[in-house]
Amino acid sequence: MICGSLLDVIEFLPDATFVINRDKKVIVWNQAIEALTGVSKAAIIGTRNYTVSLYGEPGLMLIDLLFSTDWTKELPSNYKNISKKGNILYGESFSPYLNEGQGAFLWGTAAPLFNEEGKLIGAIETLRDITERKLLEIELTKHRDDLEQLVKQRTEELKRANEELQKDIIERERAEEALRESETHYRGIFNAVMDGFLIIDLNNQIVEVNPEMCRMLGYTYEELINLSVKEIIHPNSYPVFERLKDSLLTNNEFSVQAIDIRKDGSSFPVEIKGSIFEYKGRKHFLTIIRDISEREQVEEQLRKLSRAVEQSPSIVMITDKLGNIEYINPKFTQITGYGPEQTIGKNVRNTGGLSPEESKIFWDTISSGKEWQGEFYNRKKNGEYYWEFASISPFRNIDGVITHFIKMAEDITKRKQMEQEMARLDRLNLIGEMAAGIGHEIRNPMTTVRGFLQLLADKKECMVYKDFFDLMIEELDRANSIIQEFLSLAKNRIINLKIRNLNQIIKSLAPLMSADAIVSDKYINFELGTIPDLLLDEKEIRQLTLNLVRNGMEAMSTGGNLFIRTFCQGEEVVLAVQDKGKGIKPEVIEKLGTPFFTTKDEGIGLGLAECYSIAARHNAKIEVETDSGGTTFYIYFKPYRPGKKDNVEK
Repeated sequence: MICGSLLDVIEFLPDATFVINRDKKVIVWNQAIEALTGVSKAAIIGTRNYTVSLYGEPGLMLIDLLFSTDWTKELPSNYKNISKKGNILYGESFSPYLNEGQGAFLWGTAAPLFNEEGKLIGAIETLRDITERKLLEIELTKHRDDLEQLVKQRTEELKRANEELQKDIIERERAEEALRESETHYRGIFNAVMDGFLIIDLNNQIVEVNPEMCRMLGYTYEELINLSVKEIIHPNSYPVFERLKDSLLTNNEFSVQAIDIRKDGSSFPVEIKGSIFEYKGRKHFLTIIRDISEREQVEEQLRKLSRAVEQSPSIVMITDKLGNIEYINPKFTQITGYGPEQTIGKNVRNTGGLSPEESKIFWDTISSGKEWQGEFYNRKKNGEYYWEFASISPFRNIDGVITHFIKMAEDITKRKQMEQEMARLDRLNLIGEMAAGIGHEIRNPMTTVRGFLQLLADKKECMVYKDFFDLMIEELDRANSIIQEFLSLAKNRIINLKIRNLNQIIKSLAPLMSADAIVSDKYINFELGTIPDLLLDEKEIRQLTLNLVRNGMEAMSTGGNLFIRTFCQGEEVVLAVQDKGKGIKPEVIEKLGTPFFTTKDEGIGLGLAECYSIAARHNAKIEVETDSGGTTFYIYFKPYRPGKKDNVEK
């Protein structure tokens, strides 16, 4: 039924190919389909088991439909997108049986075989494993979803990249028109081939070509068979072609990538597979040429998307549906300090800062396919905590099943700190307004009462109660002092800024502070670095330093050490007061600096409030670090720049 030269061609085809006769018995089973199915020629020739070999169970294939009077009524369930052009059927299917049970996507082409009288005597089907392309499409869809999330969070540039990704990759139909040969069977086989097909003699002359090769290069059949193969290959690919020929002459088979040139002068990438075979009694090169432009475009799009995610200013994390981390971008490492080797494979089911009820709502939301947005309070590698605003969305595979989750997040710690500071300032403003409204009204009657108490205390008949009068006057003076200190927080105070050295101010206080420490059996350590002069109100800086030092002393037990340091950090001068107490509880931190807030049994809670006010008047900022081993207050002073009005007038 099929001559020897045709069998050589079929055997050499890179696509899985088999031929059946009128009785649907296999008569040809090439090497490619042996490799695809694992079924040898000896086991299949003469049987009707081709469907079982490919799909693991009996059923219909494209080749079976060629024998049907109305093929549209017998469509196999495992096929989709079946189409017919002329006598040739095309279709895509999925076989869960192939690749050791992992499955494979197949693109099939089936054509009938006729004898010289036009009578149907059999059929041929070629199958191409397109699993790699399908996986690329799935990966491309996955990256498209990545980009959509990035667009929501960040720049318009990523939005344009996402829109490019959203364009459908249209699968082009490959119309394979047959190689010309005298016998009808040879023409049918050529019509079923989905790549460019060239037969070249040993002198590089093209002697036969299929219609797909003509279409690919833009030549007619007559034009192409009169050309040398080097006329359709880019000069840069000449060495590649020569290596191909040398390899074919020694190894019989070879595969390379090169660049072809169309008739219009444009070039495109190709994959070339070749072999030596007998054609018309002489050795020839049989080459299969595949246009890989589309594949390279998809790969380039994937590379661009990968770079976009890698360079994203947002944190990007991808997990499987169980919460196991599969990917983090460099921004995640930059923010948290954790690299891929410390995070990949870890589970994130325990969401930072969420209660069990909130965590359940979170997982229920994303597991149902909806997007979740909210805030997390997480810990960095160095032990610091940070706030992040996150948007988490599900990934779906080609069947619509959720397989992964993507988290896009940004560090909002500074924003949170600003919000806390604004809340603190709002409280201070409210207290200031109250103080301004009622402070004087309270002090006036107190002054009157104090005056009458003094008057009565001096009367002879009241001398027996003098101790009581003195106690009442003392308590009134104490109350008046508290009100005066409170009012000082509520009004803008004119300060006397002069060029001063912070170290000199601290040294002038050293005897007083050391004496206080000795009384309570504690120690002060001074580590004063080299720092530039600043614009300071010496009286206020003395008050700020004393308040911080006394607070630190009170926080420590007997024998404790307190450290006073000065140093430069960038352009700023830093004063650090560190105690070795028990630290400050998190719920107390945000209330620091609020007037009348105190955790001590004694005191009125105005010392730190005064420190914050002094820092604000000096355009400085206060930061606090605390743990179970103690607390450090940092005051950051901006540098003095002569001629800057902001630094001189307060």
